[in-house]
This record gives sequence, C-alpha cells and structure tokens, in this order.
Amino acid sequence: MTSRQLRRFDRRGCYRIHVLVLGFVLGLGCSPASETTTAEPYLGQTPPGIEPEVFAPGLISFGTHEHHLVISPDGDEMFYVVADNRRRHHIILQVTREDGAWLNPEVASFSGTYSDFAPTFTPDGTSLLFCSNRPIPPATETSTDFNIWRAEKSGGAWLEPEVLPAPVNDESNEYNPTVALDGTMYFQDHDESGVDIYRTRLQNGNYTSPEKLGSAINSPATEIGPWVTPDETLLIFASDREGGLGSMDLYSCAGDGKGNWEDAVNLGPPINTPSADAIMTMSPDGRYLFYLSFAGLAADALVGKSYPEVLQLLQSLRNGDGTLYWVSSEVLSP
Repeated sequence: MTSRQLRRFDRRGCYRIHVLVLGFVLGLGCSPASETTTAEPYLGQTPPGIEPEVFAPGLISFGTHEHHLVISPDGDEMFYVVADNRRRHHIILQVTREDGAWLNPEVASFSGTYSDFAPTFTPDGTSLLFCSNRPIPPATETSTDFNIWRAEKSGGAWLEPEVLPAPVNDESNEYNPTVALDGTMYFQDHDESGVDIYRTRLQNGNYTSPEKLGSAINSPATEIGPWVTPDETLLIFASDREGGLGSMDLYSCAGDGKGNWEDAVNLGPPINTPSADAIMTMSPDGRYLFYLSFAGLAADALVGKSYPEVLQLLQSLRNGDGTLYWVSSEVLSP
C-alpha cells in the first residue's frame, strides 16, 4: 500500500487505516466500511492526473474484478460491476448520495439474481441500460443469451427492468450499450465474422435495425465495450487487434457529431499495458476516465517472499484479477 492511499483513507479516520493495514497483514483482505463516506464528488477521492490510479481503494476497488463504473448526470449515483473469480456471475452494485453523504455500496435493487453487467445511464439520467441473462417474459428460465434491458427511474426509485425489443436484441449476445444525446445506441454484438461494435438509431421512439460500424472502428479482430460521449465526438472501445501492447487494448475515435468516425487510435501507455485493459467509461463532466485493467504482479514478485508477504501481494489491488482505475481525460489530448 502506498503512502498516497494511506493519506486518502486518513480523510475518513485513523481507525479505517488501521483496519485496512491489519487486514492485509493477516491476509484477511478488507471489507467496506460501515459508515457513510464524504459528500464530495467521487467519494472524496483525490482526483488523478495523467497517471492512472486505482479508484476508491478499500471502498470500491479490492482487486476482485471491479469494472464498468458509471455516474449519473446529476452526480448522485454510481453503478459498477463485480464478478466471481471465474467471471460466471456478475452483479451490479449501486452507491447513492443521500442527505449530503455517500452511502455504502449495495446490490442494485434490480440485480443479484441473474448475471447483470455493463450499466449505462441515458444522457438525461432517467433510464439505465444494462446487459442480463434474466428470463424474457413469459419465459421463467434463465435466458441462453445476454440481452440489453432498460430500467426507468420514477419517484427516486428504479422500476422493474424491461427488455429492449427487436431488432436490438436477437438470439446472439448483446453487450455494453452506450447512448448518445439523440438516443442512438452503440453496443457490442457478433455475427459470423466475430465480435464487433454496432449502433442503432432511435427514430419515432423505435430502434432501427443495427448496423455494424465500418473499418475505422471494427477490424478482423475482436472489438468490445464501446463508450460514446453524448455529442458523438468521441468513441472509446477495446480491441485485441494486431499492433497493441497487450491482450486487449483501449482505442479512441474522434467523431464529427453526426455518426462519422475517424480511424481508431491506440491510447498507448500508461493506460494500455502488457495485460488486458478494457471497459472504459467517462464521468459526466468529461474530466475523468474509468476503466478495467488486469495489470498484475511481476513474474518474480513472489520470489523470496515470506508467507505474510505472499498473502499481501496476492490480495493487493494490483494482483492481476482486474480492478477499477481512473485517470484524467487529459490523456486523450494529442
């Protein structure tokens, strides 16, 4: 643990620091604090610069595959995803700011029973889209594929989600929706050529037939996890195409606001690493990027270490199991 992380937790009290350090020394990990957190934006975390940092260590991030964090346009809600260590079951967690304080993370009211992931707000904040294998009524059995669902907010509460109709969802897996201001939705789908990024436009309240994006974005390799700004001037996604730094790299495309995209550019280091880096989102004000990284321990990290040291490394935030990072969006500047 770095001194910077200790300073962050010191803002929440020395007792919390002692519990955190003791937990790692004994190999017990760290559980979320019982008290509410500061009312400041981003859970009171010190904003990063152009060097990525783990987001909210010991509160959101534990090195246990946390990813896909999204923030409501009004800044009062966060959703993110956790999964078991074999990625078999995903759960959407929610953090809410009430009466001037952030409450502890909890399972979202609509999640937990089925595998749910990839939450994203619509630009007006009244709806949340996500992916799920939950049954599509009138079916009662878990779906054999993943579909995109929408939950509406009313009276401060999230209503029962409804599946998006065809032609968006079909018998393949639809993942990672992201929505522009005019309702155009970008998402991940696949056909006989592989996994790519598609979009569907919202016209008169109905979605048009999805179209696969062109060669500026899609390649013969795999493209996943699109994120579009509301004005469609920036699209970020991940790909394992040739020429990258790791097994999966993050790329960006500049847009003209009308759905036309320039060629994708690798975001490079320090965001992309020899490990997999993917699922990038952006804060509503455009100042910060959040993403999943599997950057882990060096090959010789455990060599010559004592048992407590081995436990501490394996349970650290950078143990290679994937965790949530954030960085200033200044890294996108040429």
